[in-house]
Amino acid sequence: MKHVSIALLALTAVAFAFAPPKVGKPSFTKDVKPTLDKFCICCHSGAKPADGIDFSKIKTDADAKKSFKVLRKSLSEVQEGAMPPRGMTKPSAAQVKAFAAWVKAGQ
Repeated sequence: MKHVSIALLALTAVAFAFAPPKVGKPSFTKDVKPTLDKFCICCHSGAKPADGIDFSKIKTDADAKKSFKVLRKSLSEVQEGAMPPRGMTKPSAAQVKAFAAWVKAGQ
């Protein structure tokens, strides 16, 4: 019986070690804003932001909820390859995936 208990304990430990991490609800400030800051804000901020879109004003999750339609459209532009413009560094697939997960969650 002692060996069975030890075996079950070992199997439980292995199962927890290889279980996928629990992922919480996507967050604008954690999952999207860093990407916008790195790839978009250089053109979409300041006195005359490109296309009138100023990402520098979207600082919090609450701000992002108010600007959801613009952010959803921006994601589409990134996924289609239209943004960032030719010659500019593009976000990685993982960064785009995180942005898409946030949009899909319907923030």
